[in-house]
Amino acid sequence: MNYHEILDKITKFDIDELMEFLFLNHLIYKEMNCDQCNVNMILKKLMDRTEKHSWRCMNTKCSKYKSTISIRKGSFFEGFLTPIRILLKVYIYWISKEQRYKIISYSGISQTCYNRFHERIVGYVSLYNQKNPPRFGGPGIIVQVDETMLSHPVKSHRGRAPKKQIWALTIVDTSHKPALGYAEIIENKSSGILIPIIQKIVIPGSIIHTDEHKSYGVLTQKGYLHDTVCHKYNFKDPITGVHTQHVESYNNRLKLEIKKRKGIKSGHHQDSLLEIVWQLNHSNCKLETLFSLIHVNK
Repeated sequence: MNYHEILDKITKFDIDELMEFLFLNHLIYKEMNCDQCNVNMILKKLMDRTEKHSWRCMNTKCSKYKSTISIRKGSFFEGFLTPIRILLKVYIYWISKEQRYKIISYSGISQTCYNRFHERIVGYVSLYNQKNPPRFGGPGIIVQVDETMLSHPVKSHRGRAPKKQIWALTIVDTSHKPALGYAEIIENKSSGILIPIIQKIVIPGSIIHTDEHKSYGVLTQKGYLHDTVCHKYNFKDPITGVHTQHVESYNNRLKLEIKKRKGIKSGHHQDSLLEIVWQLNHSNCKLETLFSLIHVNK
């Protein structure tokens, strides 16, 4: 099922089908306890609610008897007034890398609402990466590593030149189709900066392919099998077959997304980069993993 099919289904759902979809994909809680008496609340149909449902305490001994709690409590959707159906569409447009103005136009939400959505989704991406740090490679698996400049000098004196060059280290696991990547902003290309990032992401025993930058020279001492290609003469070593084309392709995709956004927000470079990386790594995910970023604890 592709994104267009999912969007079509969500659009056509009646309210009961939408609720079942939310429960099935763990986007809202299936159970809710009363804050006062800690007894399971009952899901009730209330037509004055946006989703026509709400949790209600039916414990007659509770001081909050018949009081209600939103089905959004504890979920990604909590605090939004926008219908969940619309927010689901915004999420799918976002994960499929639609541009901001198109998402606003397609979904009909306001700029303010999208800004709130975007701020929250970036926070979820950051939290997800903290809880699920990426680990690439393993014995016999090739990981490609390269540095790339995300801001470029202006040519022919056209446009506004960036105040400071922004560099990132990109790491790609070639055992996945398409390759999975990770990128991190770096202050410089010294060994003291690059090697700790590689050690954080790449499993010892992996095969690492890089160019001949001297900072990578210690990788063998760090427990990796390290091969290089000299880009001065070849894109792919004619003898060993070593190349970094997967990571270079990933870098091109990163830069294209940055260009679509007309740059990345000053002071939020790493958050913006992690957001783009999440989208690239999940742009073809199936329905069962589509909502892994925003599902509630099962």
